[in-house]
Amino acid sequence: MVIYNQVYLTNLVKIITKCQQKQNGWTIFSSSGNEVSWEHSDWQNGAFTEAIIEGLKYGKADYNGNKIITTTELYRYINQRVPKLNTTKGFPKQYPQISNNLGELPIFAY
Repeated sequence: MVIYNQVYLTNLVKIITKCQQKQNGWTIFSSSGNEVSWEHSDWQNGAFTEAIIEGLKYGKADYNGNKIITTTELYRYINQRVPKLNTTKGFPKQYPQISNNLGELPIFAY
């Protein structure tokens, strides 16, 4: 586990707080609260990134089958998939969070 210094953590909290303010945009965070975002060599990245890749590249986030993935569909997929991925490696679950004041938008077509 990596331990960060207090200046880094203070700056990170400022960035996250700013991202969560109502603005014209949306942000998906890899975990919530004090959770850790887990990585594993089998994925060659973190559970959050692995879920995004699966959701977009393989169309697994396309819940209505129209070949277009929206912000809502992607978040729904990663919110369900990330905890499952962590469980397969024996990691504690992490729950992605979203800040979205734009509503559902198409973000990917395949």
